Amino acid sequence: MEQKNISPNCVQLTALKGFQFHLELTHQVDDYTFQTKIYYPTVDLFQLNKRFDARLIKKIYAHIALCETFKYCSLFPLKIDFSLISSHLLPASLDFFLHTFKNAYAQCYYENGVKDYQPILIHGDLSNDEGKTSLSELSHNTILVGNGGGKDSFLAMQLLEKSHLNYAAYQWTRSEYGCSQHQHELCSKLLQHCSPASNHSVSVYDDFTESSFVQLYFPHLKGSFTLGIPECIFEALPVMLANHYGALCFANEKSADTGNLYWEGIQAVVNHQWVKSLEAELDFQRFINQYLLSDFKFFSILKPVYDYRIFKLLAYYPEFIKYAHSCNINKPWCKKCPKCAYVWLGYLAHFKRSLVDEIFGSNPFDDEDLLIHYKNMTGIEGHRSFECIGNIEECQLFMKMCIDEGHQGKMLTIFQDKIKKSDETWRSLATQYNQVSPTHNIPEIYFIKIKDYM
Repeated sequence: MEQKNISPNCVQLTALKGFQFHLELTHQVDDYTFQTKIYYPTVDLFQLNKRFDARLIKKIYAHIALCETFKYCSLFPLKIDFSLISSHLLPASLDFFLHTFKNAYAQCYYENGVKDYQPILIHGDLSNDEGKTSLSELSHNTILVGNGGGKDSFLAMQLLEKSHLNYAAYQWTRSEYGCSQHQHELCSKLLQHCSPASNHSVSVYDDFTESSFVQLYFPHLKGSFTLGIPECIFEALPVMLANHYGALCFANEKSADTGNLYWEGIQAVVNHQWVKSLEAELDFQRFINQYLLSDFKFFSILKPVYDYRIFKLLAYYPEFIKYAHSCNINKPWCKKCPKCAYVWLGYLAHFKRSLVDEIFGSNPFDDEDLLIHYKNMTGIEGHRSFECIGNIEECQLFMKMCIDEGHQGKMLTIFQDKIKKSDETWRSLATQYNQVSPTHNIPEIYFIKIKDYM
């Protein structure tokens, strides 16, 4: 029997093709070939080439390809070859790739026990053209806002509407999360309660992350790991150019700025949500401003607030929870993963039990499969789950709220036995996580209109 490989020697981008409504990328992993196809049903890419400098469009496509290469780092290849797109990359592009990789893949390092790794980047002559397009002459005042179909997306759109800011929705799906059409249908349900000027969808089909390749050929590795945010941002740029949008808005909250654990192996904090952090947000905007689109605005409308406050704000819209989803395992809800367990907990702490039961239909606090997730996220055991969830103290507050509401179950009994705080401490934590922070990247022209509704 052929011996399984420890890691591939080289990942190489071998093709990048643009068609009228989609892009096709081909990567070679040693002898294996994979394709990524990115579909733009509302953008004519041929017209985009006619309207803008061809060098700009090629540079944007090259950086989309750069970001779609991140996922292959899950294999810890010795080399990554960007020779095909070298003439459309700058030295800063490679620095951006390595910096993002180092921070965003800390979880991948930790889960695979890899303490010291950095790929060798192979490339030809890089571009010295730092020219960029000014959006100020092109854009109008509509904000492109991400709609992932969850609670944060819903609140982001509600805040924009209350602030009388024009916005269009941007739905981005990946095939590893299931049927693309099903994902878009789920996301569009939120729009029944929101009023975007238009709705744009982008669908990514990826036969590397969707397949069982890693499990079959590299079974010692945890699996493929897609970052999501950098790919989503760069793949939004054609939508923004085609429609003259000058700002891209996501709904990443302040809770994402806190890591899951400190690992001595890399002597750094491991943060599952680093790509959603303020640090990453500023990095992404700075790079695009300097090398692609000047005046490009990228911000997270919920960055001033923790998840604790987000749930409180959502309590004013009880009808929305029937139309939202958050699970990344089996959409809309698998009811077994940390993300489902967390949202379920938050819902029970803030909405009527009967309304939550219509969605989930059972008591999570008596579910043996969920106990470990709740122990992790409340700090009773292990570390905070590697998912997009609130901080440990926020989860503790939600548990306390469920107890105060009269909910019962095995997990709540365990929580009462293990987590003991004075009433004064609980009040102090509630105040701390209910604040609106002045630390964010929201442009002042928007924040001055939004802040009163936070």
